[in-house]
Amino acid sequence: MIAQQLLSLLLALLLFVIASGVGQTLLQWFDALKPYPLERFVYATALGLGIIGYGVFFLGLAGFLYVHFVVAWLLVLAIVGLPGTILQSGELRRWLTTWRPVRMNNFSVDTIVIRFCLLSLGFIAIASAVLAMRPPSAMEWDVLAYHLADPKVFIANHRVAPLPTDHHSNFPMLMEMLYVIGLLFGGSTLANYFHWMTLLLLVLGIIAACSRHYEAPVGFIAALILATTPLIVWEATTAYVDIAGACYSTLAVLVLLPVLDNRLFAPRSCFQCCLLAGILMGFNLGIKYLGLIPFGLLGGLLLMRKAFLRYALLYFIAALLVGSPWYIKNAILLHNPVYPFYFRLFPHSLYWSLAREKAYNSEQNRFGFPHALLRDPHEALINLLLAPWQLLVSVPRYFNGGEYNFGALIGGLYQAFCFPLLLVRRLPRTVKIVLLLGICQLVIWFFLAQIGRYLIQMMPLFAIGGGYGAWQLLRRSSRARLDILIKVVVALLIAGQVVYLLCGLTLFPYGGQSAVAFMQQTGLPASDLNVLQVLHVLSSKANEQKFLEDTIDVYNCEDWVNHHTKPQDGVLLYEEDRGYYLNRPYLWGDAEHSAYIPYSRFSNAAQLTSWFLMHGYHYAIINLNWSPMNTQHVPIPSDSALSLLFQWYTSPSDSLTYWRKLIGLAISQHFWVPVYVSHGCVVLRLGNDH
Repeated sequence: MIAQQLLSLLLALLLFVIASGVGQTLLQWFDALKPYPLERFVYATALGLGIIGYGVFFLGLAGFLYVHFVVAWLLVLAIVGLPGTILQSGELRRWLTTWRPVRMNNFSVDTIVIRFCLLSLGFIAIASAVLAMRPPSAMEWDVLAYHLADPKVFIANHRVAPLPTDHHSNFPMLMEMLYVIGLLFGGSTLANYFHWMTLLLLVLGIIAACSRHYEAPVGFIAALILATTPLIVWEATTAYVDIAGACYSTLAVLVLLPVLDNRLFAPRSCFQCCLLAGILMGFNLGIKYLGLIPFGLLGGLLLMRKAFLRYALLYFIAALLVGSPWYIKNAILLHNPVYPFYFRLFPHSLYWSLAREKAYNSEQNRFGFPHALLRDPHEALINLLLAPWQLLVSVPRYFNGGEYNFGALIGGLYQAFCFPLLLVRRLPRTVKIVLLLGICQLVIWFFLAQIGRYLIQMMPLFAIGGGYGAWQLLRRSSRARLDILIKVVVALLIAGQVVYLLCGLTLFPYGGQSAVAFMQQTGLPASDLNVLQVLHVLSSKANEQKFLEDTIDVYNCEDWVNHHTKPQDGVLLYEEDRGYYLNRPYLWGDAEHSAYIPYSRFSNAAQLTSWFLMHGYHYAIINLNWSPMNTQHVPIPSDSALSLLFQWYTSPSDSLTYWRKLIGLAISQHFWVPVYVSHGCVVLRLGNDH
């Protein structure tokens, strides 16, 4: 199995080369980056990945999502990008042979810092490459629900189209189009590597840009602050999308720094930088709706200078043109360009309603600390000021229940090295711009949705500020005791975070009684990022199967359906939305997800069952662990699942929603018959035709 995963890594690197070649071919006219080979490589590869994803998207829209069409698209790009690949290989080879830090033979502070950062980043790259080989499990809920589940459905249907009960399928999905390639050729591992590659680009981009604008160690420290953040490592090794969004938005900011710093006066160079920034931000708009925030903030900075108005216009046009296909698709197919949000503005949104939007917003608002500015401005402002501290001491408040583990931690280096910048007299304008953009995003995040993962988009900006602050403290030439003490503390903080991360990736227990005892004795969270665990899981198919059975409560039921039903038998998921491991057509059954299933039209269980059978759905899975009737939020034992199913759904109760009452009637009247039970989940057969 490990050999298969290594093959996926090699295939990912091949696609990485194709992407960089295509982007380099397009950037040959781009004069502003010609003196900076590493930056050209980063921007070229980012452009290439975006182009690959859009090609898959348009193939999917046209209904041509077949292996041979995708292969043909990649071959075309490989041929088109061949000149760029040749040019780039020569440039990078020359750059490596002349790169000063590699050739240093002395032991100055900057040499030691760079070498330590390079060594640490190398270890993290290897460990994270192994972690990316693991199959999606319970921690990757959104991966199982839509980031990989939706691309799998698109492949089965050979088309990218709205999934009627899954509103997430209408989010911008540029990264998911790359995950389509991953699932077609290498499974979830190759999909994970696409996201992992965006972190690699982000780290290299920070190192390259900071080396140009500041002293070389600034970029290396900034990259290390970012790469040693457990939350970043966890996300980079899964098929989420937040790091990809951070990569594109940060690269857009970095390419515009010379313009915003008034150091780029040549009209041609300003034009090129704004155009490239707009394209990159457009890709970010195609990754996540939250990309609208940095898009607007960066454009606002350009608009603040009258001399930059035409460049700002170019930036906005480029970004909107690149990002618009996702929003145009939604406007045409669902009557709402930002589906499912802003129902009041788009009351004709398909399969949606104001009540569903309120429920969705309520779910988002439950994270973090109170932030209702109009209801209690004093409390909201106090909580805003305390946010940097709360992100250290109250991490579980920013994540779903059960998600709190080592991979959810953010660490304190951002705060430790950014706050001292308040004491720096002559802070470079570029550092001020980067921090301003980061602070604005943090404030918007606080009042919008305090979800831990959403911080990732601004973390690179604070990492750059932290890298600059840490280097200013380390480079102090004074031999005063206080200065020496400060240097020692800074060095220990950086080294300590590296050691802590490596402990979390290798030594911290990852499950069972040992993990519980570890948390009780140390107060530290267990680790779902243990490299040794991943290698054990990958050592055999049986180990992988047991890992999935132990970590995903619904897995056994989905596996049973895969082996005991016909390929065309549709499945309904209730109290559950993770359908990735289900190899059958399926719908999310809960009425809160969508209005596609017309529950209000059914007056009895027979009508409900008849409608489902007519549409090809013959089975249902109900996950009692996540049922609202499970008020204790404890795993349901298999031997009591059936009795609880009847108790919760068939007993008369005013607290039951109408659709749950219909299900209860169908069960009590034997229209829906339980056929399999495992881990608190029940499979039911609909009708009597099987």
